[in-house]
Amino acid sequence: GHCLVPHEFPENPSLAGWVKRQRHQYKLFQKKKQSFMTKERIQILEDIGFVWDSHEATWRERLEELLQFKKGHGSCLVPSNYLPNIKLATWVKSQRRQYKLYQRNLSPNISLARIKVLEEHGFKWEVRSDSKKMFPECVISCTDIQELEACSDSDFSSDELEELDNEEGFMETLLDFLQDDADFKAKSS
Repeated sequence: GHCLVPHEFPENPSLAGWVKRQRHQYKLFQKKKQSFMTKERIQILEDIGFVWDSHEATWRERLEELLQFKKGHGSCLVPSNYLPNIKLATWVKSQRRQYKLYQRNLSPNISLARIKVLEEHGFKWEVRSDSKKMFPECVISCTDIQELEACSDSDFSSDELEELDNEEGFMETLLDFLQDDADFKAKSS
């Protein structure tokens, strides 16, 4: 077992609430504010492996999954629709999004330390450039739904494409698809 209780835990909502209160009280205690947390309680909880920072624990867990993916596939290029581990695929996309925010000084949820850890393992922040090199005709000419459908064997429906609310979202989705399609074709051959 483990003591990494998620914020939402339908199997036992009262446990989730209790854990959330312990984490909150711990933060208050660390800031030397009024808290019901004591050194003794902290020690008891730590002795059973209590996880104070669930976000950091989850980040570390995904990093380990990424390293396992790299070990099996030779890179950190997790397809955006990687069915064996959708949570990992979503996390990878989130890291790239957070990195862009970091570059623009827009209050990201990624630290320089995390950026360095990912880079040490060969994480690529920009994968679109690879997609552009592999499919330049699609990236340049597929600017509307009809051209996109003519350029690829996409599983996108017209309705799904129309839901893309801006050109950046459209291009990001297109490039994700092209990268995933290239990954699939490379594995198939």
